[in-house]
Amino acid sequence: MVNLVLDIDMDKKGGLAKSHSKSQKIVNDLAAQLDLIDAWRIINPDSRKYTWRWRRPEISCRPDIYP
Repeated sequence: MVNLVLDIDMDKKGGLAKSHSKSQKIVNDLAAQLDLIDAWRIINPDSRKYTWRWRRPEISCRPDIYP
């Protein structure tokens, strides 16, 4: 299982500043083909809230999920 974060700057805090580039491309291509959006990010364009946390070392992220 992979936690995929499409926008490292906005949706991840701590840990390595990288994501799975091949998976990002697949998700972005599929979202474009199906005309899907990240509704949460559109409604909250500047929010830095996270849905996943790890305490030691401190890592937080909001994996992108398309409805």
